[in-house]
Amino acid sequence: MDGGEGRTGAREGVEAEALAALTRYIDRYGWSFNLARRLINMSCGTEYTEKQLKAMYRQNNRRPAR
Repeated sequence: MDGGEGRTGAREGVEAEALAALTRYIDRYGWSFNLARRLINMSCGTEYTEKQLKAMYRQNNRRPAR
């Protein structure tokens, strides 16, 4: 491993964690993308924008984003 692979794997893990949380917050709890963004960024240590999260949500769910 040259170091890059570890970072990529970690990034994918964080993205998977963020997507799971995002789907739960939007679908199960009915929260806004803005609230979901703030919670995900705080808990995952990321800096996603609302636009990025909406795109991620749309790519992984067939339901249209709000």
